[in-house]
Amino acid sequence: MTEMARLTFEILSHAWRKRDVLLVDLKIEFGRMTGGEGMGQLAIADVIDNDAWRIWPQGREELMLDKQIYRNLATVDDEALARVKAAYEQVADLVGTFPVMRPGMAAVIADGAENVEHANAVAQSLGQLGLPTLRHVASAAKTPGFVLQLVQQLEATFARLFFVAVGDGGALHAMLDSASSSPVFDGSQDPTDVALQCAKLLALEDTVLYGRTILMQANARSAVLHADALMQQQGSLPPGVALA
Repeated sequence: MTEMARLTFEILSHAWRKRDVLLVDLKIEFGRMTGGEGMGQLAIADVIDNDAWRIWPQGREELMLDKQIYRNLATVDDEALARVKAAYEQVADLVGTFPVMRPGMAAVIADGAENVEHANAVAQSLGQLGLPTLRHVASAAKTPGFVLQLVQQLEATFARLFFVAVGDGGALHAMLDSASSSPVFDGSQDPTDVALQCAKLLALEDTVLYGRTILMQANARSAVLHADALMQQQGSLPPGVALA
């Protein structure tokens, strides 16, 4: 529950920051699924709306837009209720923009045919985060003109572009980095790590991608803790006894 609440708060806080609003706090309720494949699984069982948080535009308490406005009313009359209603309508309009995803285009360039397999794995990892990709094979040593042509062509086509150079020598990465004004990532690393690095860049402005990124990181942490728990469980068994 603590981890799910923290992730929910971080994602919503990111969305509000993009609108110059401080998310002060948040309250949510939890439950367990009563049927289906996720039966028994812990889940957020609540509506997250303007009654569930405190939000301060520009980080200023006197500009609050949440339920606290109503609590602070000295007199509940039509004029006061109209102010509360206007604040709720403003929040509803802002929240309606939260799910909008603005993905960039990832240009995954393999430095020669020998790096195609790894480039495909990188593209697959990017796709799991919802990032569209296009793939090319080029060579900094054998087809430098084609590399420069690709850079010019792609930068003229996509407004939010970044390159992933897949190759061991670093020559393609250096060439792309020198020729392009777009970010260039080293794609020779583990595909999942490469995808996360790319996603973090776009997540600065994209709350949907930010949420996917921190969820992937949370799952990675959970996998490590689970592996440690299994190791400790195995270590507590008598000598010669193994888990089935």
